[in-house]
Amino acid sequence: MDSEATATSAQLQQPTAKNLVAEVLKDPSLHDRLRARRTRLGIGLEQCIQAAVAVPEGEACLFAGDEDCFETFRELFDVVIARLHGLLPAGEVVCSSRPSNRGSGGEAPRLRHRLDPTGQIIQSVEVRAFRNVSGFPFPAASTRESRAELEMQMAKAFRGLAPAFTGVYLPLRQSSSYAPRLGGMDEFEEARLKAAGLHFGLPSDRSRLASGAFGDWPHGRGVFASTSRDLAIWTNHEEHLTVLSVVAGDGLSKAYRTLRLALEGLSEILRRRRPGEEAFAYSERLGFLTSDLLRLGGTLQANLVLKLPRLAATEVSHPKSAAGSWRSWAGLRRVKVEEVSGLGGTFRISNLDTFGATDAEVLASLEEVAFRLVVAEQQITTLTVDSDQLFPILTSVLSAAEGRESRTSLLSEHVIWF
Repeated sequence: MDSEATATSAQLQQPTAKNLVAEVLKDPSLHDRLRARRTRLGIGLEQCIQAAVAVPEGEACLFAGDEDCFETFRELFDVVIARLHGLLPAGEVVCSSRPSNRGSGGEAPRLRHRLDPTGQIIQSVEVRAFRNVSGFPFPAASTRESRAELEMQMAKAFRGLAPAFTGVYLPLRQSSSYAPRLGGMDEFEEARLKAAGLHFGLPSDRSRLASGAFGDWPHGRGVFASTSRDLAIWTNHEEHLTVLSVVAGDGLSKAYRTLRLALEGLSEILRRRRPGEEAFAYSERLGFLTSDLLRLGGTLQANLVLKLPRLAATEVSHPKSAAGSWRSWAGLRRVKVEEVSGLGGTFRISNLDTFGATDAEVLASLEEVAFRLVVAEQQITTLTVDSDQLFPILTSVLSAAEGRESRTSLLSEHVIWF
C-alpha cells in the first residue's frame, strides 16, 4: 500500500470518521481490494471517497466518478445506496421502477391540467431532472479538459433543440473555457438568470465542495436558457446536465411537458452524433446514473410553492400538536413540506423519492397532495370559525381521509373530506 492510500485508510479508521464510507471500509482488506481496481476511464476508489476523507462527519460521502463505478466498486456502492434510500441491507440493490424510455424517464404520466382553480394558492412550479453523458467522467472525477470538451459538445447540442427550444448558451461569469464567449455571461445576463431562478453557483455544503466536482471553478460551466425563460439546462454543475423547467402559477403539467420534450430532444441529438452509444449514463439495475447517489434512478425532482396562510394558522394555534398536522399527512405520501423563509404562510412541497420511483409516480403523489391542500385552504377560508378551531377540524379531516381514494372534496358541517 502506498503512502497516500495508507493515510486515507488511517483517516477512515479515526473515531471522528462517522460517515457511511468509513463504516463500510473499516475492514482494511476491503479497502485494499477496492483501491486496486480501476474503471474503463481509469477512475479509482480514492476519487470517489474524497468527501468522506475531507469531511469525516458529512452525510454526502460517496460520489461516483463515472458510470462504471457502480459495478467496479459494487461492494461499497451497494451498501451506501441501500442505506441512503432506506433499502434492506441484504440482497441485490435494484431500482424497482426503472424507466423504459432512457431519454425522458418513462411513459408520459397523465396529469391534471389545473390544480388551483382560484389561481391564487399555487405560486410557482419547478421540475428538474439530472443526466450524465455516457462516456465522460462524472463531475466528481472530471478534469479541466474533460469539462471543456463536454461543454463544447453540449453547447452544440443545445442549438439542435430548435425550433422546439430557442435560446442561448451562457458560460458562467469569468469562465475562459468556451471560445465563443470568453469571460462568460455579463453582469446583466447573470442578474436576469438569478431573478428567474435559473442560475447556479457553488454549493454551501462542505461535503459536496470536497467531492471533486467543483475544481477549476467556474471554467466549463454554464447555462442554456430558453428565450421564453421557462427552460434552463445547467452544464457541469453537480451532474453533467441539470434540466429544469420553471412555470409561474399553477403549471405542473406544462412544466413537466417542457422538461420531457427537452430531455427527449437531447437524447436524440446525442445518439445521432454517437451512433451505437447510449446518450445518458444508464444501468438496467439502477436506472439513470448520477454522481450524487441521492439522485440515482429516476432523478426527477419537482416542487410547488403554495400560499397556505389558513393551514399555517393551525400550526400557530396548536404548536404542540404539529406531529399530527397536515405536514405529517403529506409526509406519509412521500411529499416534503418546507416553509419558505421570509414569506409568511408560504410553503414549498417536493417529492422525497427518486430511486425506485417513476416520473408518473412522483408527479401523481405531488399532484394529489397539492390538489388536496388547495381545496383545504380554499374551503377553510370560507369557514366562520376562530383559528383555535381550525386545527381540530383539520385533524379530524385528515384522520377521516385515510383510505379514501376519491378526489372529491365535500364541505359538510365544517368538515372537509379529502
